[in-house]
Amino acid sequence: MYNEVGSISSNVFLSTNGTTYWKPDVSAENIPVLGMIFDKWDDVVNMYKSYAVQSGFSPRLSTLKVVKGFTTHRYILCSRAGKPNFQSFDSAASSSISRSRRSKFKVRGTKTDYKNFVRDIRLFIGDRDAQMIVDSLEKRVLNRQNFSFEFTVVGTELRSLFWVDDVMKCNYEAFGDVLAFDATYGTNMYKMIFVPFTGVDHHKRCVTFAAGLLCDETIESYKWLLSRFLDAHKKQPLLVLTDQDAAMKQAVATVFNESIHRLCMWHIMRKLPVKISGDLLENTNLRACIHKLVWNLFITPSVFEEKWQLLMDEYHLDDHPWLSEMYAIREQWVPCYFRELQMCCLMKTTSRCESSNALFKVNSSGANTLVQFLLCFDNSIDGQRYNQRLMEFESVTTTPLMLTVLPIEKHASEIYSRTIFLEVQKEIRKGMLYCFMVNSGVVYGTKTYTVAHTDRHGNIVNEFQVTLELGDNSVSCDLLGKSQSVDVSYVPPQGIRNKGCGTAPRLIGPGEKAIENAKKRKGTLRLCGKCKKYVDHDSRNCEKMKRLAAGANVVDHGPSTDGSNSVDPGPSIAGP
Repeated sequence: MYNEVGSISSNVFLSTNGTTYWKPDVSAENIPVLGMIFDKWDDVVNMYKSYAVQSGFSPRLSTLKVVKGFTTHRYILCSRAGKPNFQSFDSAASSSISRSRRSKFKVRGTKTDYKNFVRDIRLFIGDRDAQMIVDSLEKRVLNRQNFSFEFTVVGTELRSLFWVDDVMKCNYEAFGDVLAFDATYGTNMYKMIFVPFTGVDHHKRCVTFAAGLLCDETIESYKWLLSRFLDAHKKQPLLVLTDQDAAMKQAVATVFNESIHRLCMWHIMRKLPVKISGDLLENTNLRACIHKLVWNLFITPSVFEEKWQLLMDEYHLDDHPWLSEMYAIREQWVPCYFRELQMCCLMKTTSRCESSNALFKVNSSGANTLVQFLLCFDNSIDGQRYNQRLMEFESVTTTPLMLTVLPIEKHASEIYSRTIFLEVQKEIRKGMLYCFMVNSGVVYGTKTYTVAHTDRHGNIVNEFQVTLELGDNSVSCDLLGKSQSVDVSYVPPQGIRNKGCGTAPRLIGPGEKAIENAKKRKGTLRLCGKCKKYVDHDSRNCEKMKRLAAGANVVDHGPSTDGSNSVDPGPSIAGP
């Protein structure tokens, strides 16, 4: 009941389904009652106007029904009933509008409208920001399958946050051999450090495995975050890639004790102009020689160490402190020391982390609350997964252009995703254009071939040894420092290959399966509607139907003189 001066009194009720409604408090003599009789229509209208004034609305006259000159029905409605009549006007003179070509007007909000909207959101959030994001993630744990969420609080302050959903866990199970993570700033107004865990999928695109927020970059904070990551995914990656942050290094060594820790080459090589004299770098070939040696994946560690020492002796850098320090930890960042590891070339730098962090920072800003940051993060993840579906659709529904007639190229197009196939196709083309056999020989039942790899100018870059055992015709190739026994022609894979292909020749969608199943199989018998037998034709092509039609034609038109309409009597039945 509202008793304020100048307001309409009403009683508040709650319906059975939880809806709130109000009943106006009107005196009994002014309430319309079924069965009331009036002398004129004007009295009825005045009665409803009096009731509307006390109830807080205004009535209006609507349609009426007239029978033989007498009004039998009259409709009285609320003034807000129905749809209002819109009036056309030149909106370009009074609002912010742009008109695109061959389209209708598009009305946007002004800059002030957006500012007011953000202001209202922040007023609604208030000082409940941390509690709202915790409540939101706890609801996801209850409502979403296989969703994991952890956080820590010191007093009333949120110190760390970690979350991962089911899709991220599936992606890590398939593509989690190599893991990279890097901290980024400027994603929220509390200056909490955002740490996404990034990998590479079978389309060579960035994929997020998990995410976390930290209040600082201490060893304990990173240990907590990596421990929660390990609890959620249940297995350690083969290779972990980070920058030279000391806290990250100790945390990775403690939590991921079975993984190989690799440092980002880009963060190391970018310090080269700062650590070495500029005159030495600009006036000599030292920079090019170091880059050519360090980034070479095809040499062995012993060859790298030999060439490094020759380079230091040539430029008199044996006692250089920074180069000596980097050489001491060469096993943590030089690619040739990781050549025996599968997927070692997948990531050499944290550039994918930088790309992923840039995407999240585009959608979020340092002025956002934690709730707004979580919404921006969800939008970025949705966009990432949408692009993955687009590339998957392209790989399944289209056929790439073949550059050769080799069976191995066609087989690669059937099992690999489009991005991976283009990489394989490039290697096949290079093998045909830039590789040739230098010499061959037979030693103790083993035939050895030397295959040279040249550059565009015809200079030999690398040489590989290919051996053929004459006893069992097995072939082995010394490539990337690891011998792999392969046949000369391609062999279909037996195991699951989740780095660009699957167990089937390629992924087949439900629609394509339905079309394939609906096709007519050669030699398949079907039930004929005329013969009532399982034969290789249908009722339209049934011979029995054709004979009946021919017989009907003879009955209608009679037999022709040339016998063209004669009826085949069919096989005769012998009597007893």
